[in-house]
Amino acid sequence: MEEAVYWIRLLERQAHPEACFIVAEWYSEGKFGLAKDEDKATAAYLIASKHNIAYASYKMGKYYEKRRQNSKALSFFQKGAAQGDVSSSYRLALIHLRGEMHQVKSVRQALIYLRRSAQPDEHCSEGAYLLALMYLDEFYECKVDDQVFKDNEEAQKLLEKAAQFGNADAQYRLGQAFEFGECGYETDPMYSVSYYRMAAEQGHKEAQMALSAWYLSGSPGTVDQNDNLAYKWCAKSAAQGLVKAEFAMGYYFEVGIGTPIDVEKAKEWYHIAISHGNKEAQQRM
Repeated sequence: MEEAVYWIRLLERQAHPEACFIVAEWYSEGKFGLAKDEDKATAAYLIASKHNIAYASYKMGKYYEKRRQNSKALSFFQKGAAQGDVSSSYRLALIHLRGEMHQVKSVRQALIYLRRSAQPDEHCSEGAYLLALMYLDEFYECKVDDQVFKDNEEAQKLLEKAAQFGNADAQYRLGQAFEFGECGYETDPMYSVSYYRMAAEQGHKEAQMALSAWYLSGSPGTVDQNDNLAYKWCAKSAAQGLVKAEFAMGYYFEVGIGTPIDVEKAKEWYHIAISHGNKEAQQRM
């Protein structure tokens, strides 16, 4: 590894584009003996961007966006998008969708960039997920149904792409789809649990609670009922403040699901849920 770092640093000093990008990442994250240094990272990203390293253009756009230098930020995002960078296209889609950076709101322009961003990569899967929501008629931020018509098949493709690249929201939505038979899918407990688990392991609190519910009930022939796993995932969700999970923790302690019965702890969780507006918890007290 030390030898590899040596050669990459040598190439970076010679302004080799790929090496400059790698070293910029190291400065940005403080890796391989380099202290975090935004100025040095930016200088290296700029060299990489000038030599058509597309994601470096996105990084430069974010650098200027952070400093509210909108014209420069837009210029780099546009350059990145023209170079095929998914993150740049997605950022431009949001800018035009919301009218950010003094741009006029334009759903039509936003969709041009959003469709470009719908081929996920390791940096960005959000575009595929957002476009899937539009095809499902589940995007509520603004009106798009006159330009994006409901299409379960397209939504499925996009959700699956996003999920493959680790998008926890897409994984959770697929978990729901296979649980309830939505988005054109047939119900399938095994797939539902699989997608919920993917999202839950990334810390998605709604997926954690959904996984808890599956283990609480089980499904004959596909999902084994398991009180311990039901408790485990509920506790993780409640720790992140999901009110439904806070109520469930009270119930699990009250009746002894995956944990010994503990009335005092049950009351503690019910009080937490009540403080967050849960009416069911009030009824249990």
